[in-house]
Amino acid sequence: MFGDSQFEQLYKTLDAGMVDCDCGIRCGKFCCVGNDETEDPFKYLLPGEAEFLVLHNFHEHAILEDFGFVIRYRTQKPGACTCENIREYRPFCCRIFPFRPVIDEEKEIVTDLVKAKGERFSPCWIEEPLADWRKRAIEAWNFLLSDRSNLIFYAQFYLCLKKSETTSASFARALAEDEDFHRSIVGLDSLSNRDLLQHCRCFFDYV
Repeated sequence: MFGDSQFEQLYKTLDAGMVDCDCGIRCGKFCCVGNDETEDPFKYLLPGEAEFLVLHNFHEHAILEDFGFVIRYRTQKPGACTCENIREYRPFCCRIFPFRPVIDEEKEIVTDLVKAKGERFSPCWIEEPLADWRKRAIEAWNFLLSDRSNLIFYAQFYLCLKKSETTSASFARALAEDEDFHRSIVGLDSLSNRDLLQHCRCFFDYV
């Protein structure tokens, strides 16, 4: 699991902007506050990221919600950007939005980026980030996915999202009541990195 130094490195890699302007002017800060038709995009924290951010008082600006398989964060004030007053410590998923990694499962590396599509992402107008940012983002994804805890996190996230299609039960209840689901979650620890990467690719295709 990433510690303070790894998160500092990850954030530093993605400190620069993905475009050469304030992208939020054009879309009304969609990725931060959503719009009238769409709630703000689901914002998640990586394993260990909540603890890292709390050390830097992120929780004073955001509401943290623990769903068992993921910690979500959202703004304390509707219509406001969570990270506006603590931009230096905006989380990873905020820095990378709306781009997803393209994973080469044979080489077990991230080779490119692709923009998340669909109605939930349509207000975001950026189609092509700056070349330097793209390079840094690919580097950041490879650094992130080199840690097995993060591979397991995304694999588990995917299994939980799929499970939510058939039940409204909480993560803890689903684990207790569904033997197959419990087995699939517990079994992630024994999977190879390549198999976990396959689950990760499924997650990024899903969202």
